[in-house]
Amino acid sequence: MLLMLACGYLYGYIYGPLVVTFFGAVGILIAHLTMKHCCRDWILTKFYNRQIEAFITVVESKQGFKIVALSRLTPIPFGLQNGIFSLTNIPMLKYSAASAIGLGPTAVLNCYMGSTLRSMEDVLSDGSSATTGYIIFAIQIIITVILLTFVVRKARAELKKAVEGDKSKAQIVPLTIDDETVVLVTPEILKSQGS
Repeated sequence: MLLMLACGYLYGYIYGPLVVTFFGAVGILIAHLTMKHCCRDWILTKFYNRQIEAFITVVESKQGFKIVALSRLTPIPFGLQNGIFSLTNIPMLKYSAASAIGLGPTAVLNCYMGSTLRSMEDVLSDGSSATTGYIIFAIQIIITVILLTFVVRKARAELKKAVEGDKSKAQIVPLTIDDETVVLVTPEILKSQGS
């Protein structure tokens, strides 16, 4: 957040979010590739369980883009998110685009706040308008916190809805072959095979 504020201060509220989103997406991509190729086996041995398996299934489904984008809006640390997403086989372009889109709203809000610091510095340096400047700055912070809270709650609700919707679709159905062999398949496989 401090880096986003600094970027808004340095580049303004138009170029700041673009810089944050682009370089944030590049950083996420590098972290994802590093974790996928260097740490994946270790993560699987330490943390793999049924919940992680269900999450991987959901992320690799049609809802994957939406889930990655919405997860970037939540306060879950990006390092943890990158570790979990590195376990999936989501296409790199889809993952990068979803991450960049998910970074957008917080980048805009934080860079706007950073861009107002320069004008606030001018206002606060004048003793007669310092009180007014502090009030305006406090109001801006309150509005930003309210907007971020709203965005995070909306993202969590959408993420929960997407995960629960895909869990109900990803049920395993037993299929008996030759009265002895039992194969577990998902309804999607049955539909695609025409059985």
